[in-house]
Amino acid sequence: METIGYLIEGFNTVLAFPYIFYIILGVTIGMIVGALPGVGAVSGTAILLPLTYGMDLTGSLIVLCGIYYGTMYGNTITAVMLNIPGTSASVITAIDGYEMNKQGRAGAAIGMATFSSFIGATISLIFLIFLSSIIAQWAVGFGAPEYFSLILLGLLLVSGLTGKHPVKGFLMMGIGLFIGTIGVDLITGEQRYTLDNIYLIDGIELVAVLVGLFGFSEVLNNVINKFNIGDSYSKQVNIKKMFPNIKEWKSSLPTISRSTIVGFLIGVLPGAGATIATVFSYSIEKKVSKNRDNFGKGAIEGVASAESANNSAVNGALIPMLTLGIPGSAVTAVLLGAFIMFGVRPGPQLYENQSDVIWSLFASMYVGNFVLLLLSILTIPLFLYLLVLSKNILQPLVAVLCIIGVYALNNSMFDVWVMLLFGLLGFILKRFEFPLLPLVLGFILMPIAETSLRQSLLMSGYDFMIFIERPTSLVLLIIALLYILATIISNIIKSKKSKMNMDG
Repeated sequence: METIGYLIEGFNTVLAFPYIFYIILGVTIGMIVGALPGVGAVSGTAILLPLTYGMDLTGSLIVLCGIYYGTMYGNTITAVMLNIPGTSASVITAIDGYEMNKQGRAGAAIGMATFSSFIGATISLIFLIFLSSIIAQWAVGFGAPEYFSLILLGLLLVSGLTGKHPVKGFLMMGIGLFIGTIGVDLITGEQRYTLDNIYLIDGIELVAVLVGLFGFSEVLNNVINKFNIGDSYSKQVNIKKMFPNIKEWKSSLPTISRSTIVGFLIGVLPGAGATIATVFSYSIEKKVSKNRDNFGKGAIEGVASAESANNSAVNGALIPMLTLGIPGSAVTAVLLGAFIMFGVRPGPQLYENQSDVIWSLFASMYVGNFVLLLLSILTIPLFLYLLVLSKNILQPLVAVLCIIGVYALNNSMFDVWVMLLFGLLGFILKRFEFPLLPLVLGFILMPIAETSLRQSLLMSGYDFMIFIERPTSLVLLIIALLYILATIISNIIKSKKSKMNMDG
């Protein structure tokens, strides 16, 4: 009851001026920033942090957190409408969201993304408020061996997303893992596969790869095939197309519940982030959903899974930062900077010494997510009207948006050339039915996997038994083994059924 009392006091604070204005300002900026390819939550919060100097600590955190979860929704817009995932966390959303768009159901995709984001954020906030200290102690026990086992399990789950061409999927994953090694060796400091090019020392820019493979390749495909997404819509946008129907809600609610829990638990782990959370939740849903065969072809449950896990992971990442002073992601590192800027150090005593700030922040996140829900609903018709633009207008706009977004990352034309190269590569791979997702996720997960593996071996004197001797790591490896066995058995059963049908 004491917790609820503190939360009520927090609501009394944030519903008054100027904090209610800060909430609206933060989520609105976040939506706009998130819709720009390459400008994600990290860039948005870091760039705007100096603008909060004139505020108090509560106001600064409210604005920055508003930008944080506002960008998550903004990323969804471009992922669904244009197949441009502005950050790695929105890659999974683009898989089914863009397919729904091509089927003339962009409104339902954005509507489901909006509501599943809201539900995931709301439930995970309850976890954040009531379970933060307990979960923080569990998360801090995750070391390098546990992270490697987790990533290994993640890569196996990605292998389940390869569709009907598993060999092509594993080949793409291998290419992605290789691309992830380009740059400076994080342990020895030596350059690898850079071809003496200074632009490759820090590795290939992730956003350039994402925008190229998904966004620019789709522009090439649409231009060559003379396909216009707007053809799926009448010139009058139908209000009935803007939201999921009852049947879709019934099938998606269990998905949202499971993905919220998975996203939150993975988000709590420092460094894991929303990307791994969405990969895990999507992979699990593809195995357990009744509509599993439609995943990757426009399954609304796929959108629900990705977005609920994504936004749940956002709140989960706050736990190690608030309770232990350990930032769980790049964005929470910026938020940690805001605390330090005001002379406050997060940690075990934060809830006692700055209770008014913390409970006002939690209350603002509830209010902010509700404001974001309203803004999202109001702007859905606007986004749908954009789809009825002629392809002669829409495709050049998308191409320019891709180029500007990637160039703005580092003010580098090299990044633009990388984007164009991967755009052409993505176009060719799609033509020959090679899945892009394993390549992207292999690229994203490789640095974490390699660093965790090598740190583990250094810790143990190059004894691989460290992965078995650590209980959490052992459990994750057992789950990975069971997953492999289940996949083999499932394939054998399918093969026998197929043979029986042919004989029959």
